[in-house]
Amino acid sequence: MSRLPFISVITPTFNASKTIRACLESVAQQNYPHLEHWIIDGLSTDDTMSIVEEYARQYPHIRYVSEKDKGIYDAMNKGIDLAKGDFLYFLGADDVLLPGIINQLTHELDWQQYDLIYGKVRYPSAICGRAFTKEALTPDLCISPFIHLFVHHQGSFIRKNLFGRFGKYEPRYPIGADVHFFMKIINHTDVRSTFVDEEIAFLGDQGMSCQKEEMNLRFDFPILARKYLGISIDEKAYYRHFAKYPFDALYRGNWAEGLKWILRAATRTKDWTFYIKNSLYWLRERLKKKNVYKT
Repeated sequence: MSRLPFISVITPTFNASKTIRACLESVAQQNYPHLEHWIIDGLSTDDTMSIVEEYARQYPHIRYVSEKDKGIYDAMNKGIDLAKGDFLYFLGADDVLLPGIINQLTHELDWQQYDLIYGKVRYPSAICGRAFTKEALTPDLCISPFIHLFVHHQGSFIRKNLFGRFGKYEPRYPIGADVHFFMKIINHTDVRSTFVDEEIAFLGDQGMSCQKEEMNLRFDFPILARKYLGISIDEKAYYRHFAKYPFDALYRGNWAEGLKWILRAATRTKDWTFYIKNSLYWLRERLKKKNVYKT
């Protein structure tokens, strides 16, 4: 049996007092000896840090910092710098590791042979994650960012040196920087990856990605897919699909946000008639039903 890997679990937090106990306990109950759990807090104003400090007194593998940050991926990048692990694992403050999963995987796999080990995650109403192959891509998957269907952040153990080789999380993508990172590495010939048909974590539904759209990543997706995956996407069809988000912004009265993305999509595709016609339609609908949404 090869040497067991040292694993750093990294959890960004901000005002997570309602969920952080379950998160901390799920890591502590793994009973895996070669592990640390970093809490990277963004100056919470609730009881998050008092709970973390309580658990840190009981479990010496828990480490923490609490200071101002620039968002969730800035916190994760701090965690990458602090982590001592061979492999890094990112766990949301409202997520929990499934019982015994780290011991199971470290005894089933020779981790020295891999740079990325990824599996499934369980949502309250769905299971996400499967082996990535370019052959598995369908036109429907390519019409919107699909990488999360294969490689999920909370289902992945990432060798730390990959962040040195490919860069840390890109702040340009404040919700989807993990998707961008996985796109860079999943098809790379020098990255040794394997899929395990196991559920790794149970995810809450209060995370940022469940509440907002990552517009920067969605807009850049055809470019990223071509650059990193060698996949060409029909841009006219893609951006017409993408336009449902800015059209909805117009309908909700968020004029600046909607028009910004509509203009960018129209400029990129030169599909002006489609965007002008539909923008006028949704603006008229907003004027007719201005009380449907509160802006």
